[in-house]
Amino acid sequence: MYQEFDYSSLISEVNFVTYKEIKASHIIFAEGYRILDNPYFKNLPIQGNKGEVLLIKVPSLELKHIVKSSVFLMPYKDDLFWVGATYDRDDLEDVPSAAGKDFLTTRLERFLKLPYEVVEHKHGIRPTTIDRRPFVGQHSQHKNVWVFNGMGSKSSTYSAMGIVTTHTAHL
Repeated sequence: MYQEFDYSSLISEVNFVTYKEIKASHIIFAEGYRILDNPYFKNLPIQGNKGEVLLIKVPSLELKHIVKSSVFLMPYKDDLFWVGATYDRDDLEDVPSAAGKDFLTTRLERFLKLPYEVVEHKHGIRPTTIDRRPFVGQHSQHKNVWVFNGMGSKSSTYSAMGIVTTHTAHL
């Protein structure tokens, strides 16, 4: 069951935190761009960046690799393929947009000349940082309250390669 987190119910003590009936040694917030609603970490320089993708069906396409042009085309399974992605810092409405779909289909049709069917149109809002480095660290006043955020696609890639440097989030 999903519940909205009630920040006013979090009590930070010297050696533990309490949230309603839960007692723990630490709490780690990994809230994506919604960290901006968190009173402990609302001043982090993170902003939302909406991304949209399409799941399309192309029965006659045999593709084993990702094609990268102005959008990517990636095999998924059977006759299904992912097309993406958009980047929008202004429209953070939590629904896919007609503009996003139009952007993806227009660019896809520049290189895909086969008929296709849009099966699904999805979206998400990425937590982006100016320099693409994530935030990992503890709050300056509440030592049991931590943040792990800003892991966009570049941070994930860099992490897999072992070259991530992070901002220490002492706030």
